[in-house]
Amino acid sequence: MSGPEESRDTPPAAAAGAGGQSSQESDLRAEAAANAAASAATPPEADADDDDDDDDDGYVAPPAADISEVRDAGKGHPEDDESMKRYKEALLGPDASSGPGAPLVVEILELRLEHGAGPGAASEDAGPTLSVALGGSAAEAAAAAPLTVKGGGWRRVSIRFRVRGQIVHGLKLKMRIRGATSGIQLERATLMLGSYAPKAAEQVYAAPPTQYPGHIFARGTYIADCEFVDDAGNQHLAFTYRFVIGRKWDWDHPAVVKDGE
Repeated sequence: MSGPEESRDTPPAAAAGAGGQSSQESDLRAEAAANAAASAATPPEADADDDDDDDDDGYVAPPAADISEVRDAGKGHPEDDESMKRYKEALLGPDASSGPGAPLVVEILELRLEHGAGPGAASEDAGPTLSVALGGSAAEAAAAAPLTVKGGGWRRVSIRFRVRGQIVHGLKLKMRIRGATSGIQLERATLMLGSYAPKAAEQVYAAPPTQYPGHIFARGTYIADCEFVDDAGNQHLAFTYRFVIGRKWDWDHPAVVKDGE
């Protein structure tokens, strides 16, 4: 998930506001100008008026197979026994013991934001690692306390989850980021996690690193609407969190992971 693009078309005077305006009004104008500029620079396929289905670019998911179908594949073809056995072991893993009709359950456990220094940056520019637990009522708590991050800083999103019952096909995280005050969509991104067999152990997906915008007009509060879905259209979790792009990292936030955690 990439950050908003820098604004080059909005003059400083427009963001600062005219004389006689309150500080709050000036801040709102600055955020609105930044969000409008970033929205205008968004590619057509990520425009705010597009439907969610446009993220897939016409992709049609193949028919999903449950565990029993995968286990039965290749029966009656002795010459393929060994290769089929290796295929099943690679796809299902040692923990796939669910019977036919077992429900698919995907538990999204944690969203983690690891803030590194980024390419060519000094190590002291690295920020804290933030952990947002998503079990139970923790998802609601994530929306209440904004995470403060440093403009221009780098982040890597990782997701900890568990799959039970059946194979999940095409698990993905859809995210929309909008200005908290203006409501203008700043970014829409889809992270493709992939397909996973059920396992007793937790699984982790780590996305490539991306950068927060460093321009002064990008500073402000944003809302990230997140949804975990799969190719079959199942929604496994929907939650919202807030973050603030500021001048420096917030090391005192309760979501900051301490050393050794």
